[in-house]
Amino acid sequence: MTGPKNHRPGQPAPPPQDDVAKITERARRLNLDDQDVIIAVMGVTGVGKSTFIEHLTKAGVKIGKSLQSCTMEVGIYPFKHSDGRTVYIVDTPGFDDTNRTDTEVLENVAHFLGAAYSKHTKLAGIIYLHSITENRIRGSHLKNLSLFQQLCGTDSLANVVLATTMWDLLDTPARSKQALEWEAELRDTPEFWGDMIGEGSKMFRQDDGFRSALEIINYILGLKQDGIVLDIQREMIDDKKPLNQTNAGKEVQRDLLKLMAQHEKEIERIQEGVRIAVEKGNERLANKLADLETLHKAKLGKAYAEIEKLQADSKKVLEAEEMRKNKLKNRENVARAAAGVMTVIGGGLTIVAGFALVNPLLVSVGSFMVVGGTAGAAGAAGAAGAAAQ
Repeated sequence: MTGPKNHRPGQPAPPPQDDVAKITERARRLNLDDQDVIIAVMGVTGVGKSTFIEHLTKAGVKIGKSLQSCTMEVGIYPFKHSDGRTVYIVDTPGFDDTNRTDTEVLENVAHFLGAAYSKHTKLAGIIYLHSITENRIRGSHLKNLSLFQQLCGTDSLANVVLATTMWDLLDTPARSKQALEWEAELRDTPEFWGDMIGEGSKMFRQDDGFRSALEIINYILGLKQDGIVLDIQREMIDDKKPLNQTNAGKEVQRDLLKLMAQHEKEIERIQEGVRIAVEKGNERLANKLADLETLHKAKLGKAYAEIEKLQADSKKVLEAEEMRKNKLKNRENVARAAAGVMTVIGGGLTIVAGFALVNPLLVSVGSFMVVGGTAGAAGAAGAAGAAAQ
């Protein structure tokens, strides 16, 4: 059984460089046995993705003890299942990441998934984690959930596990009761998990370390294993859309445009406040408002830069992919030209890549010509004549 090159069983994949091209190259280097399985783990920062993977792999996955993100890049961790298969668990940085923008996270996740699919490597399933201690859906959770659904699409939801974590933190009967109510709300509310469960997603509790983690893995392994194709993969590879034109890319851009509109409105309000403060001679207030205006303009500029970056990086990745395919095609053409083989069975003459290998007991050959690995007319005639002798 062969795993990803340069990966040692029980050890995490080496962290990629901060470069989309490096991340996609890691996906292309995946070298899987037919029975091997890939499962992705997703969720917002701090829900226990790294802890879940560590329960299974014991690979020394870095685990955060705060809301500070520990997963900076896409990571691949092999887990040897008792049935003999190797399960490769893909750890992804969450949207609402403390160290990266949503644009950077989307690029990392989408290009890894796209590159894996371009190698005909499909996911067996996706595990989406959510902390049960979050007894309400924050804006960042809704944004993450919406992006997750845009990445997946409807067709793949039957291979999605929705798992709640952090049950061990419920240290009082009141908190436990509240968690059960929240679990029911997650399950029954359409805009939370209700719609996805209606499309075939399965709800689990990740509440007992290795045992419950293995139960989730076993459930996915028990599903029909033709592999799933996510919408983001189909859009980028089959439809050849740049990332910014995919549903997930558009979702990120909509959020950025909404944020830009909020900053622009706030800047207008602040500018009006500065005008009034100046008219009243309140220089101190005017200066404070001016500082606040500068802050909002900086945030506005950052959001605009993120949109530009998403568009520019999408173009760059498409160009790099086209260049990679052209190089591969050129290599195949060269190899095909160099591997021309012609065998004259009756005369015992074999011409391989421009060399004549002769059985002297069967034939004697005069001069002949080989062009591009095949015999020219004069050479073929000479070989036929030699065979007749």
